[in-house]
Amino acid sequence: MLLIFFAKFITGTTFNNVQFEFIAANGCIDPIGSSAWREVIGITPPITSTSWAPFSFSAWTAPLNQSFDHLIIRANSNQIAETPFGRIDNICVTDITIPCIQVLTILKFGRLLSIRQF
Repeated sequence: MLLIFFAKFITGTTFNNVQFEFIAANGCIDPIGSSAWREVIGITPPITSTSWAPFSFSAWTAPLNQSFDHLIIRANSNQIAETPFGRIDNICVTDITIPCIQVLTILKFGRLLSIRQF
């Protein structure tokens, strides 16, 4: 699958950035602890901009013989003391069997935006 989304940092806390971690899981789990029933799909670099920006993760495939029924999105930071704040919007999960040209362009507010891929 290919995961595309928009995100931004929210100021007003002691943090200077936010990161979003996407986790595939079976059922509701503790996203912080380790579990055999979870798999990290990707994590953004530290986001410091308060403006919306597009992000994506490289193609991800679930491990062999594993199926997941939950997508957990966790806000974290490279500063551990508290939870940082950010916004996330327009999450698009796409089957990678769709031709790439249809997936890697996003039409937002009437203009094409480039995608940051990690």
